Amino acid sequence: MLVNDKHIHRYRDQIMEIRENTASKKWNINILLEHLVSGSSDDPDAEWKAAIVLGEVHLPEEKQQAVMGLIEALSSKRAHALTRAHAAEALGRLEGTRAVQDLIDALKDDYQLVRAYAARSLGKLRNEAAIEPLVHTLSNDPFFGARAEAAEALRNLCQKDKTLLCQTARQALQNYREEELKRHDERSRRVLAEIDQALDILK
Repeated sequence: MLVNDKHIHRYRDQIMEIRENTASKKWNINILLEHLVSGSSDDPDAEWKAAIVLGEVHLPEEKQQAVMGLIEALSSKRAHALTRAHAAEALGRLEGTRAVQDLIDALKDDYQLVRAYAARSLGKLRNEAAIEPLVHTLSNDPFFGARAEAAEALRNLCQKDKTLLCQTARQALQNYREEELKRHDERSRRVLAEIDQALDILK
């Protein structure tokens, strides 16, 4: 678990380095999938790092393999929390539409980063089945990051649609804005910013 700013900055630096290396390095997808499931004796962080790299694959056949492996990792009770989180994020990057239900289920994960990344990816996959679960996350999740990602996801899902579900989502955003204001929490500013952007676009 990330416990202080030093750990957070180190973790973010690692992610940036992984993504930079991914752009210039040819990865063996079978090795990545093996690391995703079993890790590596050389690197205790191999599982979640593999999840990040798998989110960057481009070949269609490799994407299909990656999506299946990431769904398995996201749904696994054995996988480390960071592995589940980055699996959720990677599924959005890969536009893994078959993962919609697994990502909806991940909105209830015990680990806050999993919930936040699952919400983000559901916004990218643009499936109406995610609207009600995202409204629930916006209204009930104790983690401000998950609430903010849910607001952004609802904006992405509904910006071109005028369905009844999207009208309900807009009303929920409006109602929840008032609740967020009552928190008097510095971190709520991010949530409010996402809600305001969503409401502006969903007029």
